[in-house]
Amino acid sequence: RACELIKEGRESMNSDIRSLREDFMEFVNRNYKKRFVIKIGNRFEIINTGEIAYFYSEEKTTHLMTVNNEKYALDSPLNIIAEVVDPSKFFQISRSLIVSVNAITSVSKLGSSGKLSVKVKPEYEGDAICSRMRSSDFLHWLDDMS
Repeated sequence: RACELIKEGRESMNSDIRSLREDFMEFVNRNYKKRFVIKIGNRFEIINTGEIAYFYSEEKTTHLMTVNNEKYALDSPLNIIAEVVDPSKFFQISRSLIVSVNAITSVSKLGSSGKLSVKVKPEYEGDAICSRMRSSDFLHWLDDMS
């Protein structure tokens, strides 16, 4: 009976390892959005993700801001956008703002609160504040990008 339990344990462990490997390979091979197609009247604008400085939500509308200071409204909510953009290039610093690593010009601490003030270009009209809860992850992400 002990041999059967060991065999069952091994089979279960092998199954878990296969499942983890499949999950890992799916994550590694995941395709992220490379461009956004935005309808403007009768035409469509194509914005490559490399041209995007940040995404933000304002009054229940999600916007995309390009590095050339062009603003576009999007149909998708910010939480969906966070899932489809490459996490090595974009980070959601708050509920209302996802920034591109290329748009960040500086980061500074806000007193002893643990929050961070993030400056982006083009300038974000609201407060680009990274919460205390996300600050550590954000700084690690930023450091990995250098």
